[in-house]
This record gives sequence, structure tokens and C-alpha cells, in this order.
Amino acid sequence: MEQNSIAIAYLKEPREKIWGVVVKLDQTGLIIKGLDLNSFDDWCSQIARGEEQLIGLSIIFFPTARIEKIVLDETTGSAPSLSDKFHSIVGMKVQDYLGL
Repeated sequence: MEQNSIAIAYLKEPREKIWGVVVKLDQTGLIIKGLDLNSFDDWCSQIARGEEQLIGLSIIFFPTARIEKIVLDETTGSAPSLSDKFHSIVGMKVQDYLGL
């Protein structure tokens, strides 16, 4: 997984799912600019409506011991990626919105 990849991190203790942009991934852990997956739809909606950003991306470090797995945000079969969902709600690619 490379820097600037859009990914979902599955974490443990406590269980969380974080969507975002990989800033750095190495033996110590993951630095990701993202948000809790439960907030993703609300984040997209506020952007689409042009509202003030009450929900935003944060740069977060997760040590290796907390990481269960990291998957790329890709379309699988008929299930769209979250990046594709962002595009359908907001009308632009998430990479363009984030300046990647």
C-alpha cells in the first residue's frame, strides 16, 4: 500500500473502521488522514450541501498492534467503493477534493 492510497483500516481494541488517505504505513503502524466510517455519509452530505465543515478528516496514528487489516477502497463486483459513493454524492472525485 502506497502513500496517498484511499483505504479502510479495520482496528481492534476498540473495534473501529477508519476510511481515509494513507499518509504513512510502516512497521510501527499507520498514519491516515481520515474519519470514522460511521461518519462518512454525513461528511459527504455536508460537502454536497456546501455547509460549514462540522465533520472533517483528522490525521491519526494507529500502532501496528491495533491494526487487524487495511484494504484499498476499491469497487468490488456491483458494490461501489466509498470513493465512488463520494463522487456520486458530491459530484467530484475524492482525490480532487483532497488535492491528491
